[in-house]
Amino acid sequence: NWRTHQKWFKQDSENVGSAPGCINISPAWFQQGHKVSASLKGPSSENILKGIARPAAIASTALRVMHPEQYFAGLQAFSKLGHKAVSKELPQMPETLEFWASVFNTLSIISNRETPNHQDHLSVAECFDVLTTVGNYSNGRMTMSSLQLEFKYNSGCMIAFSGRIVRHAVNDVEGDWIAWAWYTRDSVHIYARVPSCGWASVHSPYSV
Repeated sequence: NWRTHQKWFKQDSENVGSAPGCINISPAWFQQGHKVSASLKGPSSENILKGIARPAAIASTALRVMHPEQYFAGLQAFSKLGHKAVSKELPQMPETLEFWASVFNTLSIISNRETPNHQDHLSVAECFDVLTTVGNYSNGRMTMSSLQLEFKYNSGCMIAFSGRIVRHAVNDVEGDWIAWAWYTRDSVHIYARVPSCGWASVHSPYSV
């Protein structure tokens, strides 16, 4: 799996402050969508969830504007998931959902990794993935080969698109950087019996 292969991670050097690596965080991970991810099973889970609450809220607010149908589908899915977590006594999920501040059901935090050209097959085609990046670095670029586009990917950027459809890549950069990738796994919506969403449209009845 290239996502965790050391080839793509920046090797330790005096210019790298954050340890290279990747972690997945989700209140409903695995294929069936009814177990929390391993990263939220330890004693630090509440602190992790509180620590990501602000960026979670920012990405969700942006989604409310860009793809309101996906935003409300996410809210509805978590509402039903919360009822299932209590009624079926799913381990750790009620406590996790109490602090989960995003309408997305999965977050990948990626530190100092180059990303080859790829598509995200776990994402939902109709849904937007929201990527943000922070750090002290230069010359960040995201390319979308299927659209023949290239964007500056500087610290503080936010980019939203369908990672399932659009092939994309991120180059190696000079310095220290961390990317946050928020996305929706359909297994959670299937388990909650809530359709993920339709395609984004300027004529959406939810438009602001």
